[in-house]
Amino acid sequence: MKLQRLEKFGILLQNYRMKLLLKRTEYLYLEELKGVQNVVHELDDGEGFPRLKHLAVKSWSEILHIVCSVGRVRRKVFPLLESLSLRRLINLETICDSQLTEDQSFSNLRIIKVSDCHELKHLFSFSMAKNLLWLQKVEVFFCDDLEMIVGPDMDKPTTSLGFNEIISDDDPAPKLQHLEISYCESMEGVVDTTGWSERDEGKLIELKVFPKLHFLRLYWLPELTSFANTGHIHSDLVVEFPSLLNLEIQSCWNMLRFISTSSPEDTIHSEMQPPLFDEKVRLPRLEVLRIDWMDNLRKIWHHQLASESFSKLKNLEISWCDNLKNIFPPLSGESLCMELQKIRRNRRTCWRRSEGESYLPRLTSFCLENYPLEFPSLERVFVTHCPNMKTFSLGILSTPKLHKVQVTVKEEGELHHREDNLNSTIQEHYTRSRGNK
Repeated sequence: MKLQRLEKFGILLQNYRMKLLLKRTEYLYLEELKGVQNVVHELDDGEGFPRLKHLAVKSWSEILHIVCSVGRVRRKVFPLLESLSLRRLINLETICDSQLTEDQSFSNLRIIKVSDCHELKHLFSFSMAKNLLWLQKVEVFFCDDLEMIVGPDMDKPTTSLGFNEIISDDDPAPKLQHLEISYCESMEGVVDTTGWSERDEGKLIELKVFPKLHFLRLYWLPELTSFANTGHIHSDLVVEFPSLLNLEIQSCWNMLRFISTSSPEDTIHSEMQPPLFDEKVRLPRLEVLRIDWMDNLRKIWHHQLASESFSKLKNLEISWCDNLKNIFPPLSGESLCMELQKIRRNRRTCWRRSEGESYLPRLTSFCLENYPLEFPSLERVFVTHCPNMKTFSLGILSTPKLHKVQVTVKEEGELHHREDNLNSTIQEHYTRSRGNK
């Protein structure tokens, strides 16, 4: 059923046949309707749309809540709903502002897409989030006031933000595979675990977040300082993303650590800037890592990493990181082995910068330390707009499958790998480019 641009929709709802149709419909599209502030309790008399599978709401300035009730919602709400799309709801305050008592509410939701909802501060309430057992895809764009993905129930304000209470008992969003958050100017963190209760005291704690998540993209989040903050109490906590394959972090200028164990103020006043990834995060299956427009980033990896973390990395793309001096720091152990197939340190399009400007102006090498590097699967290396890069690494380098090194945006800048020595190829290009100046 599709309803749009109705000036007196509230009067239409008084018609018995219209209400009967709304109760029976499986697909409902609502756009620019007048006279309604609450979807469930005004359109369906609080019945909760027992048959609805797909709901799309667009350009509805009067809507404040999708689910709203005084006190607790004691009926099942959207028990069969599979997809929810909310667009340009400029005054929407919450999706669900009351505590849900029925486990089957939203329990079949698989996809949620939210954009241009500027008054929305939290995507899910706590009581709603714990029911999302089948959620697979979340996309959030242009929500200026969004602070966290999960927040407290409106009638239970003492609930701490984040997944801490859910993690202690349940596995939050165990089926979530795709998470994308972009253009949310107020978001400071995605997951907050500072209130998570201590378990196995004296032992290393491992926290698995979104166990089925394959794709994570964080784009244009200027206030984001970290994906998760474990707090000082859990300084030994290792946060693992066991299934994550693709990670993209772009235009998150204040993000210095992926997993933080301190407040943003502590990080800013610290003499030593922390790396983006350290031993507190484990990414055992990550294949693609893309980092763009991170001007404050100086270090990507810590000298010590969690076991098996980044061991499956195949594609590494880094660009527009003005303060990044090298890719890899000194690592503990005698050698580093990765499954990298492609390394790209540039960006395919220039986008508001002239061709003469540098994407990684401070980068001097991929690795500054003298220790062995093994890339048994590396086939291609792209190094463009890195004017100060003199060599790839100082130690012994093994790249048995490498066959292409490209040093300019155009294909004629391609250099064929010679004598199994990537270092000499980079050094040759550096000498040649200096001679042309």
